[in-house]
Amino acid sequence: MTERERVFSHEIRNELHGALIGVEFMDSVVRYENLKSIGSREVQKMNGFLERIGELKIGVLPSNEVPEMVKDLVQGWKDKDVQGANEHKMDSLKLLQEMERMAGRAYKKSKSNAKALQLLEKKDRRIDHISKSDSDFPHDVLDDLGETYLNKGEYSKALDFLQRSLEIKRRTITVTELHPDTAATLSKIALIYKNQGDYAKSLEYYFRCETIQKVVLGESHSSYAATLGNIGGVYVEQGDLDKGLDFYSRSEAILKTTVGESHPDYASVLANIGGIHRQQREYAKAISFYLRSQEIEKANLGETHPDYATTLANLGAVYIDQGDYDKALSLYPRCITILKPTIGELHPEFASVLANIGRIHNEKGESKKALEYFQQTLDIRRITLGESNPECATALANIAVIH
Repeated sequence: MTERERVFSHEIRNELHGALIGVEFMDSVVRYENLKSIGSREVQKMNGFLERIGELKIGVLPSNEVPEMVKDLVQGWKDKDVQGANEHKMDSLKLLQEMERMAGRAYKKSKSNAKALQLLEKKDRRIDHISKSDSDFPHDVLDDLGETYLNKGEYSKALDFLQRSLEIKRRTITVTELHPDTAATLSKIALIYKNQGDYAKSLEYYFRCETIQKVVLGESHSSYAATLGNIGGVYVEQGDLDKGLDFYSRSEAILKTTVGESHPDYASVLANIGGIHRQQREYAKAISFYLRSQEIEKANLGETHPDYATTLANLGAVYIDQGDYDKALSLYPRCITILKPTIGELHPEFASVLANIGRIHNEKGESKKALEYFQQTLDIRRITLGESNPECATALANIAVIH
């Protein structure tokens, strides 16, 4: 079984297959500027794509059918009706963008970020060809690009795309800023600032997001609960564990009644509460929360999902704190195996796993191995977070202790 087959679920493969067929077809649709030059071979190819798309019943196209405007466009080719075909050209371009977005999202579900970026950046370059009156269209592309770079840990690029998206939404969303799409973008920007160690800005954007969701979605919505959890996470990073636990507990109470106790989102908030107990040195409580989280993730996400790897890493960290280094070290190779092909080797979570492995070797007196892992951690954090980030200072301190 190839790596892609292991990573892609059956559902994702079907979604990706259908979307890519659509992209291939629509890319051909918009490529021909001079319709008079299209010959029978191209028309035959178009008809082949139409048949393949029609066979797919997975929601690739609206109503699971080839839109009439695409059929009209192909008929215009057959009749060499340039004027008639060109009338549908802009609609075809929009459909191509939507199909590329579907394919990009399918790749993101599989955590194949490089493929997602390849499609999404291609789509972003086509924005310039969209009519100026369609000003609400590009922000979807920019959001997808920003999120993909965020998942890769390339924060400066992610922030650029998300800020561009936010500016477009400010100009185009008519009902002020109180819109769920705006809240979603604010949340992604807040996460970037959190990962970069700028907690004041992170809280600013998270609270703006929370204000919108409170008005638009209500305080019993799962998305509102997720934002409360995110705010709690920033307070924990700042060392304010009491505030962090308060926000996590509010999030947990909402999620318990909305998504249920077997949902991955509920697993995440359990893991976050476990993290606070770990910092408070209540190790038995921390392990209990982590194990509950792990069981939910194992059942719902599988043992190759990055969230499952993160929970394994958290358990390992508790075992390190307890001095059980061999038990901790037995977990981390599995974490690396999961994280390397999913979130990549430049992601902060991957760097944290390396740092913990270095910490184990240091505690065991294996200074050479520890230094190797600490240096890798520092290199990643310099690239993704910048020299001024507190995480870089921590990595440097670990290296200094060995020297």
